[in-house]
Amino acid sequence: MDQLAALHWVQENIVRFGGDPGQVMVMGHSTGAGCLNYIFITPAATGAGLFKRAILMSGSALSPWASVRDPSGHAFDVATQLDCPVPNDLFRHYENLLQCLRKRPLHDILKVQLKTSKIQVAVGPSIDGVTIKPDWKNHMRKMGKEGRTPVDLLLGMTAANLLDILSEQEVQEGFDADYREDLLRSFVVNKYRYHLQEIMLAITAEYTDWSRSLHQPMSIRDSTGQGLHDANIVSPMADLAKQLYTTFRSFYLHVLEEEGSDSGKENILLNELAYVFGGPMGALGPLASSYNFTKMDVTLSKSFISIWSNFIKFGHPKDPFSKAKMSGSANDITFEEQICPKYDPVYQRYFQIGTQNSVRDHYRAGKVALWSWLLPGLERVGTRYGPCKNFHRLPTDLQSGLYPESTGQYIYTEGFLSSPITPTLTGLTNTPHTLTILATANRNQVSESDNLDMLSQMGKDFPYTIALSVTVAIACSLLILNILVLTTVFYHYKANRRSLAKGSQDAYSDSGSDVQLHSSGDNCKTIYAQGIMEP
Repeated sequence: MDQLAALHWVQENIVRFGGDPGQVMVMGHSTGAGCLNYIFITPAATGAGLFKRAILMSGSALSPWASVRDPSGHAFDVATQLDCPVPNDLFRHYENLLQCLRKRPLHDILKVQLKTSKIQVAVGPSIDGVTIKPDWKNHMRKMGKEGRTPVDLLLGMTAANLLDILSEQEVQEGFDADYREDLLRSFVVNKYRYHLQEIMLAITAEYTDWSRSLHQPMSIRDSTGQGLHDANIVSPMADLAKQLYTTFRSFYLHVLEEEGSDSGKENILLNELAYVFGGPMGALGPLASSYNFTKMDVTLSKSFISIWSNFIKFGHPKDPFSKAKMSGSANDITFEEQICPKYDPVYQRYFQIGTQNSVRDHYRAGKVALWSWLLPGLERVGTRYGPCKNFHRLPTDLQSGLYPESTGQYIYTEGFLSSPITPTLTGLTNTPHTLTILATANRNQVSESDNLDMLSQMGKDFPYTIALSVTVAIACSLLILNILVLTTVFYHYKANRRSLAKGSQDAYSDSGSDVQLHSSGDNCKTIYAQGIMEP
């Protein structure tokens, strides 16, 4: 709402600064891109026409971290740590809580520790039912399908920037497979509710280099970082592009694939903001930097600035530096003007910005399919049995190893959005909205009997009796069918033998020979045929 108020202020006052209220452009990066996505689909902004064009970089409202999943739970944490009263109905009677919080000194507020996983955020937009409706995803899809996308869009992202996902120590030293499992568990249990074990296996299989006999810490770091990057940025951006595409608006997608030349960190991609704001140009640009940029980095920065400027002015990212190439001398760079192609949901063309700029299509399509097709498909199948079935859970989904940075105790509060974790209720606090989950201190403390109990409970929950009944019915049907077939074959066999015997008798009669047939009790006697055989 603060951002909406600022945009209204711009509309009312931009003329005083020589601006055009009909040509306003807004850009957002990462969480700012998620906020901007929410803004231009909310009726409070689209109806007012607050801006004409938008640039979203490395983020969207579809990213898992774009909104706070449990805002009332974090409010309860803050109130408890600051000794403020918590009403039973936090959504209707929050005035006393606000007055108490406003009386607390700043240094006490800064000491508050919000319990959240490594993947989720505790501060950000939430589904309030006013500016962001609970059905905002359906509303956004309908907007794109009906060609009502309210603004021109330029979407951009980079290859995996590990510093945006992992800590500096994790980037420098890498980590082993156990720590990777903890990271993926933290992501899975906070995003999905059904078939968690199957989802974990699918992600691990997709982002493991099976061609290597030994998985080095750096290799595990790179594949894990790429997987989380695909899940948090690439796949949501690809889905957003397909949902909001319309021929009535300018719509472009670009990808930065160029690695920083000498950023001081191995294989770390530079944030595209450094290029957009002229970081490689040093004192000549608005941002000074201590990195040792090359001439090509300067060219990339000019390319970004050109793309942005032309999109802001004309609605199409015309780039005179898009085919810049280094010649024999490091200081000689030639340019060839090129217009970036428009995005379309069929060919999914995008403009790749790097050492050799080019037009490509279907960016990381296989990985996007995993996150946008396979895993949601597993979720839909899991909804048949409900969220409380034990076979949906990971075997150790409530253990402290799940969240590497956590203390092992979590408090979840029911609000507009229910927690993605199906909790084990161990006790109630003084408010009916709060569930306390106590985690096991050590992942190795789970006994074999506990695992057997879980497997037994899984057997009880799963509808095996129905499957058994169907199997028995099918088996009985096949048995009856086999009996009928055998009876029919036997009947035809007897009939054929009688026909052969009758045919032989007729043949002998025609030749004038008399054939005597003995009874069945005379099996060892010779059958006489007059004129043919003698006794």
